[in-house]
Amino acid sequence: MTGLRFADIPAPALSLLRRGTVIPAHPLALDAARRFDRESQKALTRYYIDAGSGGLAVGVHATQFQIREAQLYRPVLELAAETAKSWTEAPLFLIAGAIGKTAQAVAEAETARAPKGANFLVMTHSHARDQQIVEAVLRRGDFAYLGLIGSATKRARFVARLRASGIGEAALARLVCPIGAEGIPGKEPGVIALAAAAEIMRRHRAAAGKLARSA
Repeated sequence: MTGLRFADIPAPALSLLRRGTVIPAHPLALDAARRFDRESQKALTRYYIDAGSGGLAVGVHATQFQIREAQLYRPVLELAAETAKSWTEAPLFLIAGAIGKTAQAVAEAETARAPKGANFLVMTHSHARDQQIVEAVLRRGDFAYLGLIGSATKRARFVARLRASGIGEAALARLVCPIGAEGIPGKEPGVIALAAAAEIMRRHRAAAGKLARSA
């Protein structure tokens, strides 16, 4: 993952930054039952934009832990971006907060970049890093597929730890581990890669077929 450079920032936004601007921490809107209130959340976004803010920061300050615990990190992030895009053409800085140790923060940053409906295949050199990425993906909740390389024993260990960290059963049930399409035996790296690709392709085609039938 590469860092952002000044050359990567569009000229109007860079000019705004150099002149000086305010980027407030976005509050979290809840209804009387303490559930996420999307309409009030959008109203808050529009309010800050109309007040002259130069951007919005989500997942920072007072709500940074609560929205992750409630698995609202990604929904709140996306709603702010969608509302801002539809409300104004003015340049805005949209900030996604990342917390925890370096590995967790990097995992959240990588996760925030992926589009809605993405397929995630987690197979790093470290079990600890695998778990951090898996948790970040499960907390955003809008993925099409989440596969984790490893055995059923590894899955059981991860599920126990993720459950203890507040991940719900419905989310945990979506974690695929071991990965790979059935009928492709072998544990060699090339075989695992082929089986994983076949599984993702099968799921992608099934989803496309379902979409075509509903059209």
